[in-house]
Amino acid sequence: SEALGLAAKIIQHQPELIINLLINGQAGVMAKELQKLGYQGDFIGTVVIMDPAEIKLSEGALVNALYSDTPIKKQFIAAYQKRYGRYPTLGVTTGYDICKIIHEGLERVGTLDKREAINKFIRVTPFTGSMGEYAYENTPINNFSFKPELQRAVLQ
Repeated sequence: SEALGLAAKIIQHQPELIINLLINGQAGVMAKELQKLGYQGDFIGTVVIMDPAEIKLSEGALVNALYSDTPIKKQFIAAYQKRYGRYPTLGVTTGYDICKIIHEGLERVGTLDKREAINKFIRVTPFTGSMGEYAYENTPINNFSFKPELQRAVLQ
């Protein structure tokens, strides 16, 4: 399989930590293949690796994997599960936050001057989204950052 081939290439480098940013249905398979090949280090990733279905798919390889988490994200995930009856997939929290930033930015703009509107819009901070508290950084790329807390994934 493709995952086995990629896992074999990764193992050749003898990593102590693997950042697993694959999507649902792939993250668990890759972790399982890496473990079969003898990988004993840590995995770190996003909301995908804490999904109980992904942990099960990994056949235990993702148990104790590190993922970024915040108290706000826990509330978002609980609300999402209640509404949709399943765990959010990769991109759901980011997509939600992007829509919320756009909404709040449009509410704050209050001007039709394009340049002024853009300057106000990109400074929608502090901003609290599903991933946590974002802060605007005055850098050439005008990015937002947040400080996640690392948690361990558990089999439920």
